[in-house]
Amino acid sequence: MAGARPTARSSTRSRPIAPGAACWRPSRQVSRPDLCRHELTIGPASSVMRGLSFLEVRVAADKPTFRFHPGAYERGSLVKSDEPCDACGEPSGWLYASIVYVEDDEPQVCARCIAGGKLTDHFDGDYSLHDADFDDEVDEDMAEEVMQCTPGFATYNAFEWPVMDGKPMVYVGHGDEDATWANAAAADAIRKVWADRGQPLKPDEKTPYGLVFKELDGDRHVAIIDLD
Repeated sequence: MAGARPTARSSTRSRPIAPGAACWRPSRQVSRPDLCRHELTIGPASSVMRGLSFLEVRVAADKPTFRFHPGAYERGSLVKSDEPCDACGEPSGWLYASIVYVEDDEPQVCARCIAGGKLTDHFDGDYSLHDADFDDEVDEDMAEEVMQCTPGFATYNAFEWPVMDGKPMVYVGHGDEDATWANAAAADAIRKVWADRGQPLKPDEKTPYGLVFKELDGDRHVAIIDLD
């Protein structure tokens, strides 16, 4: 029987970046407030916010979207909380519940600061939200958006984030989520990666040991194996 996939806060993996660790590192140690393109603009000129009440605007601003991990809230990577964010000092609204790989003691950061690229200043640029690297050459700005402005998710191991046509792929889900198997393309991707490994699944068999990613601007899906 498969062991339970570790949650971020209960993970036994070390949070600090270990010296010499084989993981993605930022190429530029500079502030990049423009890095993440999905921070909501609040103000009278914002067509996104026009017609919304102040409360609705605040809720929307507290809950930005993440194009490389659109299911971050449903998956529990971000949880509702009034705990203060270490980066901005404000009540989090949505607190990051996964690991920040940084030389610090379990920092608490909010969804706003993740989406807005504001952690770069707070951590002097040297941090990551994923225990991962890329499996191919990738657009540099998109790489930084994934690693520093996209909430992480629970995995058993460090992994290589799939790249397609020079762009990082979008994280869809893993094999122990019902929604993954309900998505025919995602299910096919898991079956393919196991068949390529020489261990094809039976027609009705499912496995939790797969992470599925989708092409950013298309419908192609890719899975990688993540064993416990």
